[in-house]
This record gives sequence, structure tokens and C-alpha cells, in this order.
Amino acid sequence: MSLALLLLGTVLFFHSAYSTYEYLSLRKSLDLDPAPLPLDITLEVLLSFGVLLIALALRAGRLREMSWSSEMRKRTIDEIDARPSFANVHHRGQILFAER
Repeated sequence: MSLALLLLGTVLFFHSAYSTYEYLSLRKSLDLDPAPLPLDITLEVLLSFGVLLIALALRAGRLREMSWSSEMRKRTIDEIDARPSFANVHHRGQILFAER
């Protein structure tokens, strides 16, 4: 169902884009002043966005729980505590580059 709606929304959207292109190129070729888009093209764009929005909402996967406890259920204590316990930040630069 969601794939069919997604396809329908995409086809509607591209059709409205093509209709807009044709309308604007026709007005330009007849040397008419620019005018707003016709109501049917505007409604088709809005309908296509609505159909696409519904299709994408139906197609989205199930939401996952986002909490500290749900994340810790997946990991062992060894994975959590696997970090260097001591990092030496002193180096020989103090001796090599000291003022003499």
C-alpha cells in the first residue's frame, strides 16, 4: 500500500512539474505577462505532497526506544569499560625545548 502511494505521489509531483513547465513556456512563447499558476496545478502539487507525506509515514520503520537503559541492555560491561585508564600527557618537550 505504501509503495503504491509513494509511486502515485511521485507521478503526481512530476506531472505537476511538467504542467508548470508547459504553462510557463506557453506564456513566454505568446509574449504574455507572468501570471500566477492556475489553480489546478497548485492543487495537484499540494495533493502530491500530501500523498507523498502519507506514503513516507506509512513506509517508515518502527521507532526504537531511546534511553540509557535500552542502550546498556545491548552492551556488556567489557565494552563499556574498554577505555584507557591512564593517558600520559607529559612528554619530553619540556626538556628538549626548555630555555637554556
